[in-house]
Amino acid sequence: MSFDLFLQSFHNGEPTAFPFSLIERGFGPYTSVREEKCWVLHYPDGGRCELYVDSTQEEIDDFMAARPPASPEFWETLLDLLRETPSCLYWPGGGPVIANASVRDHLPKRMIEKLGEPTIVSTPEQICEAIRKN
Repeated sequence: MSFDLFLQSFHNGEPTAFPFSLIERGFGPYTSVREEKCWVLHYPDGGRCELYVDSTQEEIDDFMAARPPASPEFWETLLDLLRETPSCLYWPGGGPVIANASVRDHLPKRMIEKLGEPTIVSTPEQICEAIRKN
């Protein structure tokens, strides 16, 4: 069974870009395969996932992680991205998760109507707990 996570950045309800260098910094050290639209990540504990991201752009507004691993480094990178960008994390039927309360006002109203009020997280474990609750 596949589980997918989506990270998307918003400003005033519309997608907004952030530097691709943040993706490179967080996920780059764990990348074993790099294609223009998909990276394969391998972590020291044996965790693996595919990151669907447009690596041809200097700025992006979203990406998808297919079958996210339990690897702590993966979740730490997600939290760093949530802290450093006006982004939320969501998945089919769940989320949104944010790290900064101010991001809530920038999420599309329809997203909140469909997925519910955002959960504010400050640790990687809280992200995992939010996923388990859905």
